[in-house]
Amino acid sequence: MTTIDSKKDDELVYIPFEHVEQGAKLILVGITPGPNQLRLAYDEARRRVQSGEHWDSVERSVKQVAGFGGSAMRPNLIRLLQHFRVAALLGIAHEADLWGASSGALHSTSVIPHAAFRRGHPFAGTFDEVRRSSVFAQCFSKDFLPTLRVLGSAARYIALGPTALDALTWCVDEQLLGANQLLGAFPHPSTSGGSQVDYFLRKKSRDDLHPSDPVRARLDWLDKAYIEFNAAREAWAEVEISRESSATTVLIDLASYGQESAMNRGVGPTEVQLEGSKRGAVSSTPEPKILQSAQIETPQVLMGSKFSYVVVRGRDAGLVLRPHEHADGCYVVSFTRFKRDYVRVPIGERLSPWLKRGYSLRMSARGRPPVLISPDKITGSD
Repeated sequence: MTTIDSKKDDELVYIPFEHVEQGAKLILVGITPGPNQLRLAYDEARRRVQSGEHWDSVERSVKQVAGFGGSAMRPNLIRLLQHFRVAALLGIAHEADLWGASSGALHSTSVIPHAAFRRGHPFAGTFDEVRRSSVFAQCFSKDFLPTLRVLGSAARYIALGPTALDALTWCVDEQLLGANQLLGAFPHPSTSGGSQVDYFLRKKSRDDLHPSDPVRARLDWLDKAYIEFNAAREAWAEVEISRESSATTVLIDLASYGQESAMNRGVGPTEVQLEGSKRGAVSSTPEPKILQSAQIETPQVLMGSKFSYVVVRGRDAGLVLRPHEHADGCYVVSFTRFKRDYVRVPIGERLSPWLKRGYSLRMSARGRPPVLISPDKITGSD
């Protein structure tokens, strides 16, 4: 392994991570490649070089194999991405495909793209510490910042931990990234993070954590990061829905134009040749897929939930309300009635951790619109 730079306590070790996936839609940003990634990268590079592959191909393969690689890190990353249904927004089949069939949609990188060590240990400091270190700051400026221009303005960024989030926030402040490009942060997915991934994913509540668990010191940050990421994910989804709706409108207009033109020529709709079809082929005009607003907003009620609330007053007294299943596949919990404060919890995830923290739950019944019910009035469990 080759040392690129060192000064006092800080050392930078070369890792063959130069490949930039220029068409990537999703950018994952850590602090710096760790020892596992370093080992995986060198092993993969050595194997590929010995087989006679071109260096460009070697770099691409190394990034795919070693980028956030490891027995726990990548599975945790996939769990985090699945929780927020990121694959659907990227237009791919499954989150795990980002390291397989859909690897072109992902670019993995770090604030310090080469392996950084301080006093012989992997660097895990703050972004302020990065900027105060001449070794690390130069790597950030020389090897990370230039890639932002290459990746383009449509890419979305996810920080892994507070240091990466502070670095990306700095990039937004410096207008190197658009504010809408920064989705927010996940907890770092490495095993050194303890139970923070399970807490972030609502698999554990505060009550489940041992009093001496160091994750307790990060709970406020994790809660804030979850809420902010969920809101950014929702805004991203609205952009994608708007884009799909616009594309559908164009498809409908083109189809209508084709039928109208055919009628003007005295030709039936089954004889219209569609744009892009094989020359000389005859095709019927496809029925366009129309994205109705009702598909997004029309409420549905998940009747199988174990949580319930019985209305005690008014004309609906005795009516049983259940957790409201929104059309995007989520429940909604919130501290307030304002939509900006809504937190979307994917169907299948536990609601009890949220209720224990004092969040109200949106509940409804057939014929009754959803309302927020405070947790002290809700019975049942999951």
